[in-house]
Amino acid sequence: MDFKKVLIKDVTTNMILAKNIVSKSGVIIFVKGHLLSDKDIDKLKKNFIEYIYVYEQINATPFDIDDDYDFEKEREKALTEKKEFKKFVKNYNSCVDQIKDNFGEILDGKKISVSNLYSSATNILSEVSCKSDVVNYIYNLYESDNYTYRHSINVSILCYLFAEWTNMPYEEKRDITIAGILHDVGKTMVDDNILNKKGKLTQSEFYEIQKHTSYGYMLLIDQDIPDQIKLSALMHHEKLDGTGYPFGIKEKKIDKFAKIVSVCDIYDAMISNRAYHQGKCPFEVLKQFEQNYYGALDVGNVKIFSQHIASSYIGSKVMLSNQEEGEVVFINQNSLSKPIVKIGQKFIDLCSAPDLYIEKLI
Repeated sequence: MDFKKVLIKDVTTNMILAKNIVSKSGVIIFVKGHLLSDKDIDKLKKNFIEYIYVYEQINATPFDIDDDYDFEKEREKALTEKKEFKKFVKNYNSCVDQIKDNFGEILDGKKISVSNLYSSATNILSEVSCKSDVVNYIYNLYESDNYTYRHSINVSILCYLFAEWTNMPYEEKRDITIAGILHDVGKTMVDDNILNKKGKLTQSEFYEIQKHTSYGYMLLIDQDIPDQIKLSALMHHEKLDGTGYPFGIKEKKIDKFAKIVSVCDIYDAMISNRAYHQGKCPFEVLKQFEQNYYGALDVGNVKIFSQHIASSYIGSKVMLSNQEEGEVVFINQNSLSKPIVKIGQKFIDLCSAPDLYIEKLI
């Protein structure tokens, strides 16, 4: 069934959403397939939504929808089959090639363009109608090759989204996006055999990988870019409690951008597939944030990031640890890794089921 864009002033009851509706802060308000009521339309206006996408049969009701069209089946359609995701992948792979070239130019001592780097990252998002979908798109990129470049792009996109969620002014949004791209540029100076080693690293190999932060700063020091971008490359593995590297400095001495890049970096590293690492479920990563990073990462940054990441998975199909399949319908703000899941006609609050957890997205 075809869909079209409708300005909020022209929206009427019984229109059926063709795409998720997301607030300015990135939180999903209604999911695709939702039948709008007067109360829903009022909520959209209060959230300053300017337009929505609805199916062409805009005044359909549950009784006159085409019998051959299954909204639930459409919602369950594999992400990899959707046109928008395919366009995203095409733009993404083009960006991988661009970032490879950019990193090569930096290694050669050539000057880099802030505007070109920013365009490389934002072009990926140019044909994505709902920015919160990008979180799921990134998760569904299974390739493990070219990890350093792909990881750099992912962190850059997550930094861009963080800037959107926190309403950063344009220049800061641009700079934090570029900081995400360049945070691991120093890894181009580390032996690939060490970076991609499947077995346990020796102490000297681990120490060599840690040097990538200093290498990155050295590569960027003479570039005509803001200092916060350079410091993000240097400090994104520092921890607020002083347990990080390369200097073991504490909270007040760590650059503001580096604290944001650190959260995005850890999240993407944990969900990504690599030669030696199977990516974790996003809800498992949120659990790690809740349990293991208190005192190490900026609490405010983690809270903002985790809330929006969790909200982006409302409507997603998941498998629980007992192998039951369901849909995420509500995020518990006090325990983001434990949402309410609908299984058939029943609702399971994972906060009240300590032995159950989301094992994977499906």
